[in-house]
Amino acid sequence: IVTLATSMIALGFAYVYTGGGRTVTADSAMAATETYRAVARGSTFGVTNLAFLAAAVMLVGAFILKKTKLGRRFYLVGANKTAAYMSGINSHSYRAYAFIISGICVAIACIAVTARNGTASATCCKGFENDAAIATIVGGNAPGNGKSGIICTLIGVLCLGVMSNVMNLMRVDSTIQTIIKSVVLILALYAQLVKSRNS
Repeated sequence: IVTLATSMIALGFAYVYTGGGRTVTADSAMAATETYRAVARGSTFGVTNLAFLAAAVMLVGAFILKKTKLGRRFYLVGANKTAAYMSGINSHSYRAYAFIISGICVAIACIAVTARNGTASATCCKGFENDAAIATIVGGNAPGNGKSGIICTLIGVLCLGVMSNVMNLMRVDSTIQTIIKSVVLILALYAQLVKSRNS
């Protein structure tokens, strides 16, 4: 509830700052704008810069999760926060660290989106949090099992991307796409539940 309330406050400030519309860079800063857009629209060695940016974030995330005490404790807290707390780990602090890292990743994603679009608005990334949850679960990251990973998330992102592209090519209405994605999320959660019961 606190997370939802905080996001609503932030969204309200964004609406106030942008006046409810899109923010476009002034002509006097066009040179800087082109440099900024190169983050998303440019390429290096024939590969889009967004791919390098995503790979860098994934590699850093994988290193933190697999090679650091912080990452190992994330797994412990995620699997059973009560047991982690009883073993001497401050579960509340590590949940806060996870939210901080999540916020940093969101900021990077917003930079990429605004660089690609050339504009910014309060609702330019609306619904992305749902896609993130769907991709995470579809990839096999079951909540509370302590077996999640970056590769699982990547698989989920690729599956969701293919599904979204197919629906766009078929000209499926955006509202119908939202329903389909929600059904996929429920089915993925149910599959994870069945798997955990059988294991």
